[in-house]
Amino acid sequence: VSLDEDLSTQQLSVRVGVAMSSLPAEQAAVLRASYFQHESASQTAARLGIPIGTVKSRLRAALTHLQRSVAGATGDAKLEGGEP
Repeated sequence: VSLDEDLSTQQLSVRVGVAMSSLPAEQAAVLRASYFQHESASQTAARLGIPIGTVKSRLRAALTHLQRSVAGATGDAKLEGGEP
């Protein structure tokens, strides 16, 4: 791994961390459960006492927020779903 690649990875990690810290608590909880605790949507729904559809909606909203935040910080139109 080159120094430039290592710096890019570190910068991306920081951007993702900042974007995650700006998520609403409900979205952050679902995102952590899904990606860091490896829970299924049904497990998360049962643990939080919410419908599975709510888990999926919150997860989608969180991922969209992260994608837009990181893309906005990098100026990458592809990440935002736009044309390069």
